Amino acid sequence: ALDPRYTGGSTPMGGAGVFGRFRPVPLVGIDLAVRSASGRYKDDATSDLVSNFILSTEASVFLYLARGQVAQFALDAGMGGIYNRVKYEVGERDGIQAWGSGFVRLGADAEFYVKRLAFVLALRGYGVFTDTHNVQNKGGLFEGRVDAPAPVTTYQTYISITGGLAYRF
Repeated sequence: ALDPRYTGGSTPMGGAGVFGRFRPVPLVGIDLAVRSASGRYKDDATSDLVSNFILSTEASVFLYLARGQVAQFALDAGMGGIYNRVKYEVGERDGIQAWGSGFVRLGADAEFYVKRLAFVLALRGYGVFTDTHNVQNKGGLFEGRVDAPAPVTTYQTYISITGGLAYRF
């Protein structure tokens, strides 16, 4: 049992990322990105802990619909992969599961400029697909388990809202 404040339909995660965006023509941008996120779920009564780490890479295309001197708005689409790692600390036993997922995504981005800096806001919807039986299981928690699947469904949807700071070259 985990603390219900940290589980449910949505989960806040914190992370960092880096992206490079190039515009071959003013209306279209090409983006390559690497992002990370992590979250912790704890049961205060037993001190059981589940830690989740995600590392994603993606390639995207941006269509700039509104461009101005101070702000821009774009729709975007992309695809990529996710490395997932979950660490369990349950009672006296612990374990780690690691697996990969793929995704496609659609989103909307707004960029606000202050000289060479840009404040970037993004809303994205992800369709994530996972082979739940292609998992690396390690640790005492998985002793004697031949096939412990990933703790996710084969098909998932994510909604992501992010904000960041970018330097414009």
